[in-house]
Amino acid sequence: MPTGFIEGESPYASRDGIVIKSVDEGKAAIDWYAQRGRRQIKLYNSIRPEWVAPLADMRTRRACA
Repeated sequence: MPTGFIEGESPYASRDGIVIKSVDEGKAAIDWYAQRGRRQIKLYNSIRPEWVAPLADMRTRRACA
């Protein structure tokens, strides 16, 4: 199953997916991946810990819609 890859902006950020600077950018990335059939999202190591819950919630709501 194809998976979306979201990374937080940092000097160590991997550039293999969408790099975000905010929760809103993360939500837009989730929408972008969902529109392309990506049912799973991987949040990578430079994601700020406080962003995990709202992004996971967004992905869950997006999957149920």
